[in-house]
Amino acid sequence: MTLQQIQQEIYYLQLRLERLQKSVCCTPTGLQTVTTEDSPTVSWSGTGTADDPLVATVLGEGTPANPSALVGLTAINGVATTYMRSDASPALSQSIAPTWTGVHTFNAANTLFAGNINVKGAVSSADNTSPAGVTNTGVSINGGNNFCYVTMFDQTRTVNNRTGELIFINGQLQLRFLNDAHSTAVVPLAVVGGQASGITGITTNSGSGVLAHTGGMSVSSLAGTGTRAVVANATGVLSTQAIPLVFEGAALPGDLTPYPEGSLFIIT
Repeated sequence: MTLQQIQQEIYYLQLRLERLQKSVCCTPTGLQTVTTEDSPTVSWSGTGTADDPLVATVLGEGTPANPSALVGLTAINGVATTYMRSDASPALSQSIAPTWTGVHTFNAANTLFAGNINVKGAVSSADNTSPAGVTNTGVSINGGNNFCYVTMFDQTRTVNNRTGELIFINGQLQLRFLNDAHSTAVVPLAVVGGQASGITGITTNSGSGVLAHTGGMSVSSLAGTGTRAVVANATGVLSTQAIPLVFEGAALPGDLTPYPEGSLFIIT
């Protein structure tokens, strides 16, 4: 050890002795710990008598060690006397199950999930800082005890024409349009049934428009008894009516007065 190092050690010892003197506020009795604002923690032993001299021991400041606890959702007080280095960092526990209350933004191009995703609210929208809605084009997925639906919004449409929805409720699959408040709906297509029971009913509604079909159409049966026909009258209204049998090369028997001029017959 050089002379300069010895001088430095003596200087530091003097500083520590001065702090020890400042920390003595009374005559200690037994074993106790005294801490003052400008002194280290001191452990006192002895009663200060000739047979039991007073001994002051400066507690060590600890030694560095690698972090051993994991960051979780509850605080860990710890009991070790070691300390963590300035560039150290404890690991995050992967078993935590937090309930997030703030908005989280993920900028990664792809987010990977190994399990199922349970989502309530917007899944995708034009503005990802707010839920999808009539003023924010996007998709919303929702569900309850006896229903689930996918709602699609188009903010470029006019008021009360900006929401389309596919809903499965009470055994019926509907394709429908809703107003902005989601209080009323029109249903252009509704299908009732299931895989095991089969299709038990289909209801369509073209409103004030035309139900247009491209390609062939096969009808296996018509409602009613006897020989039936789909009749389109002069105004284009379709109905099923019973008609007499038609034989090749023979006249149409029966009274055809119920069918107006221009009627179309599709015989099954």
